[in-house]
Amino acid sequence: MTVIASMNTSKRLVSYCDPISVGPGDKVRFMASSHEEDPFDAQLVRIVCGDVTPAGHGYTELEWDASVNGRYDGRHQPIAQGSCGIVPPNPALANLDGLSVEVAVYPTLHGDVRTLMSSWGSGGGFALELSDGVPQLVIGDGGGGSVELSAEHPLVLHRWAKLVDTYDPAAAQIRLTVEPLVVAPGDVLTARPWAGECTVDASTTVASDGPLLFAAREVDGVRDRHFDGRLDGCALGFRADAPVEARWDFSLDIRTDRISNTGPHQLDGAVRQLPMRGIPGANWTGEVHDWTVDRTHYGAIHFHADDLADAEWEPACTFTIPDELPSGVYALRTRAGDSEDHAVFFVLASPDRPHADVAWLAPTMTYRAYANTRLTASPNAVFGSGVRIDVANDRYLAEHPEVGLGIYQVHADRHGVAHSSHLRPVMNMKPKGGLWSFTADTNVTAWLDTG
Repeated sequence: MTVIASMNTSKRLVSYCDPISVGPGDKVRFMASSHEEDPFDAQLVRIVCGDVTPAGHGYTELEWDASVNGRYDGRHQPIAQGSCGIVPPNPALANLDGLSVEVAVYPTLHGDVRTLMSSWGSGGGFALELSDGVPQLVIGDGGGGSVELSAEHPLVLHRWAKLVDTYDPAAAQIRLTVEPLVVAPGDVLTARPWAGECTVDASTTVASDGPLLFAAREVDGVRDRHFDGRLDGCALGFRADAPVEARWDFSLDIRTDRISNTGPHQLDGAVRQLPMRGIPGANWTGEVHDWTVDRTHYGAIHFHADDLADAEWEPACTFTIPDELPSGVYALRTRAGDSEDHAVFFVLASPDRPHADVAWLAPTMTYRAYANTRLTASPNAVFGSGVRIDVANDRYLAEHPEVGLGIYQVHADRHGVAHSSHLRPVMNMKPKGGLWSFTADTNVTAWLDTG
């Protein structure tokens, strides 16, 4: 083992691992992204002290011989933020003969094009969207283009409206209606219903061999146009002149990632990136304040374009914890040129080995709660000695909003963050950071190590 005491501030390589608490025999997956796709060297280290501030114990990490040590190919793995609901491709979507779409929408942030419900495939498809808040129906044509019908006015933020859209191929006509839902007495005065229609070319097709999405669009495997706000009462009809055949009840399976369809076509799906569930929906009256009492009042899902629960990176390598590895704070240190990163994890004491008289409980829930918290001042200046230092992890966090938020922050629509995860680069759960949270705690582990 070699004692390493160094610091560099370049950051072109980031990583994380799963799980972060392991014992003998458990397997850890290490995910890494090299922004310039440089190969990197990996080394297992035990972190004795992660504090690099002048008044600290002194940065110390111990290199360990391990099967995971070695050189690996580097590749850039982007992070795609944004929650959505996805229904896999289905014959019912591929055989659409006309279209009827219903959705209750409660926008919380306007901007550019935001998709409410869509399905695009190789030959056509459809999307119900908001463009700067204005509802529009977009449908495909045989040439790969689209036809749009837009309303005249944007939807009011933080207010429910029901959108109904139809496409009748026999009449070569699409129709869009906007019906603001009256919740409070003042809504009657400000509601602006709208209805419009237009004719389209006979080559227009809404049939899609792709998935059906809520709150996003997917084209060629890439998801974008994420919506900020709540959706409820989503339904789909397969012909303009027939009753709706597929309805999604978001008040079902609230404790899961499942979204259930009540129609006959097996159009169940799942949410991605942990949107908020159990949210007051279009039926909420204020009489019920607990979804477990009456779930029908809580049929909405609140989606955010900056939700992130899992970066979904492919692992670069794995490591099975050997029985002889002492408990403690560890990391896989990765280096590419002068760029360095640490994927931190915690090894539990083996039940078959003698235990120390004193145990340190790693506050991993706290690390998740404060994950990637961005402060307006240097964390070291706020919590530490007052000496400002150049912290590579903090600079990377400021430059890369896509690594996500912690629960003491707010989404772009100003709603509070409810979920936080370690399945992404958590820049303040790494050594050589500002003197608070994880870095500060390693001064405790260093003190215990001297005993």
